[in-house]
Amino acid sequence: MNKIKIAVLIGAFSPLICWANPIADSLIIELGDNTKLIIYAESKEDLMDLDRFDLNQLINDVNKSISEAQEVKRIKWEDLKGGKYLKDTVVLYETGEDIKIRLGNIKIELDGLKKGKEFDEQWDVIADEWEEQWENVDFNRYTYKEERDKKTINNFNIDLGINGWTKGILNNLSSQNQDYVLKPWGSWYVGFNTINKSQIVGPLFLEWGAGISWYNWKLQDPSYQVVQGAAEVGFVMPTNINDIDPIKSKLVANYLNISMVPLIDFSKGQRNVNVNEKGSLKVYRSREEGIRIGIGGYLGYRLYGRSKFVYKEGGSRNKDKNNNNFYLNNVRYGVRAQFGWRGIDLFFNYDLNNVFSTGNGPDLHGYSFGITL
Repeated sequence: MNKIKIAVLIGAFSPLICWANPIADSLIIELGDNTKLIIYAESKEDLMDLDRFDLNQLINDVNKSISEAQEVKRIKWEDLKGGKYLKDTVVLYETGEDIKIRLGNIKIELDGLKKGKEFDEQWDVIADEWEEQWENVDFNRYTYKEERDKKTINNFNIDLGINGWTKGILNNLSSQNQDYVLKPWGSWYVGFNTINKSQIVGPLFLEWGAGISWYNWKLQDPSYQVVQGAAEVGFVMPTNINDIDPIKSKLVANYLNISMVPLIDFSKGQRNVNVNEKGSLKVYRSREEGIRIGIGGYLGYRLYGRSKFVYKEGGSRNKDKNNNNFYLNNVRYGVRAQFGWRGIDLFFNYDLNNVFSTGNGPDLHGYSFGITL
């Protein structure tokens, strides 16, 4: 039985997806910027046997089948053009694009592994074969330098760090403000962002995008609870404070943000890319080179506010949660600074406007700093 299998990948939105054995020698023919002809074989000897097949006729038949395919279905080659092709090869058609996942500096591409509605028993067989063979074959590994030349690259970034608030850049909270002094460890800042990096000229870039973030302000003294009064937010002790054992008290605010940060990248956006490849699976890990320095701004809109008060009473643990606006400003805007060196990126955000609306709470500015993943 011949062991050659053929996959034709047409652009990013190809409706043709073919399963191929992941343990295979392969011949990859670049037909254009978005088109590849990939031929998988069990051995180099099988590749040498290609002269027995009419590849031109095969491609013509594939194109015709793509135009007629409306849903996922299995079609054998002999149903297309008789004995010119392999008798035991199965073709799977499916609308949609191949699987591509990017998280920070890691990108995964997986060709031909989508599961259609009628892709039933065949999927189980393929999964079992893949699991058995995966452990016995090493990845093909290689590295290359990726140069940036006036193009935009999108990344999904995670900001992870510590947040706080202050009465001003040079005016910290005093000992008289113990009711809303924060505990640094536990006041976490988390942001999920889709960021585009566009080259303007030479080392000058612009990072722009949108995301969602959370301020978690955790009070140093858990005896104080954040409550919304008739005219202002209060940091007060519960009336039964002597009967309970306070554990944690915090205020959370969630924002939808947009940002724009001009950036000087001394490496001009060059990346060092490491690739692990095995059959139809490719895992890319990239690391930017050189030093990056940027400063810009952001604008955010508040989605919700929430307070949480945790305490023990009578041996049981209790949680008081309250969703409200707590007179938080609906809009936040501020300055963002970034510094990066090779694979490490740090950020610092400072809100130029107050956390609470004027007259409805203490005069405080939010800030956050940490690492970008």
